[in-house]
Amino acid sequence: MEWFRNPQSKLETTLRLPILIKYSLILLVTRILPRLFIFGIIIYFMSGNLWLSATTAFLVTFLIEMFTLRAWLLNVILPRHLKNLETVRRMLNDLDKDSSADLIKKIEDSVKFSSWAIINIGYVALPSYGWEIIFKFAHKLLVGRAIPYQELLIGFYNKSIEADQALWKVAQERNVSRKSFLRSKFLNEYGSRVDDIDLSKPTLREQPQVVDQLIQLYKNTISPKARLQEAAAKRQKAEAELWSKLFIPKYLFLPFLRTVQKNVQLREDRRFWEFLMDFYIRQMLFKLAVLRGVKRQMIFTKSWRNLKHAATN
Repeated sequence: MEWFRNPQSKLETTLRLPILIKYSLILLVTRILPRLFIFGIIIYFMSGNLWLSATTAFLVTFLIEMFTLRAWLLNVILPRHLKNLETVRRMLNDLDKDSSADLIKKIEDSVKFSSWAIINIGYVALPSYGWEIIFKFAHKLLVGRAIPYQELLIGFYNKSIEADQALWKVAQERNVSRKSFLRSKFLNEYGSRVDDIDLSKPTLREQPQVVDQLIQLYKNTISPKARLQEAAAKRQKAEAELWSKLFIPKYLFLPFLRTVQKNVQLREDRRFWEFLMDFYIRQMLFKLAVLRGVKRQMIFTKSWRNLKHAATN
């Protein structure tokens, strides 16, 4: 599982995990189950076979989600998420003037926004991985082994390439003040990436020493954009070879290929967007630690219920 590589902290399991479960159930009840139920009822009235109805309803729902989730993410989920992010950023204002009760509310509201994004953006893993799995098997049947299927899915721009390119520019900058500015800009724009879903894990933005090490590594390397162009050229060459080895007409295979490519692109973008709020939530938690006289990292060993009770009494 991409989210859980290590045991979670006490604070994560008592603060965000219950809300993640809540939003998972909401997604299930509001988006998935209604489609399964409607399609199942329609097919049952047509066939009279309960097993056939359930199986077909699942397959139809799965296919609809595979074709629609990308647009749903880009047109509905992401705009709302970015709007919520701005709200959370504004919550950091006047933290020094907030009472414990005000700070508790800000933390809980921010965690709700974060959990909603993690579940809904995470759900788009279905097409971002699912299309590649389908393509892998279809490729063997329709193309054979002459061209590795992975070569048809590389060389696409994503948020990871964008972030790496920004960091590479920092490494190439010789003007000290300009370099400092670009470094700060990089941390602000791309520093919220995390590997595990746990508020106890520091974001890249909080580990400037790691960024400085990366900057040193990037000094004598070609740019990520140039590497991307090389990968794109390799993909274009593979596509050119593909049409002569394809077992079906190009006009039938091309829309399928483009759909797979678009959804595979989401993989890195999705992981970047999911955790944009963690840095801000952590700053609120550190402020709460100061108010309660708790060491910064020790706050993650406490349960949210106990912290909230202590802060409001």
